[in-house]
Amino acid sequence: MLIIGCDFHTRYPSTNGQLQVWEKVNLCPIQGRTPGGGANVGISTNLTLQTASFTTQVAGGTATFTAVVTIGAAPINQLPVTFTLTRSAASNPNGVLLDIGSAAANGTCTISASAGNCNVPFPVASSANNTHAGAVTWQFTASTTNTNYGSSGAATPAPNPLVGTVNFTN
Repeated sequence: MLIIGCDFHTRYPSTNGQLQVWEKVNLCPIQGRTPGGGANVGISTNLTLQTASFTTQVAGGTATFTAVVTIGAAPINQLPVTFTLTRSAASNPNGVLLDIGSAAANGTCTISASAGNCNVPFPVASSANNTHAGAVTWQFTASTTNTNYGSSGAATPAPNPLVGTVNFTN
């Protein structure tokens, strides 16, 4: 029987009474092993914000959302993994004048260790001459091209959807 993609090792003969036995040992303990090597193992992937809500002044107010991707245990052949994190365009019903954060933004980070994490900062700021108060919100997502992570490469946001809010107040 020929098995492609799994390594077998022949142990030295052992003696069982007067009978010599050659043992074949399967060295493919990872479930889901694919032909040619490499394991297709589903890896949990979560996306959170270090702080999801800020309050700052109307004129020249600033805040930084730090989006964090965390992975579960991952086999070495699936590391490192790079994620693209996205902050949506601002939802700004009160017309706060934003110097930073009105448009969508992307950033990348790389995780090199099993059960590791990485993060991307997303600063936002109101204009120095802003006079509009109110809440501005953004939605955050993360994904990778490696579909073994999360849900087909998408990190699971917690909560879902993952929203950050800045309340610009007088």
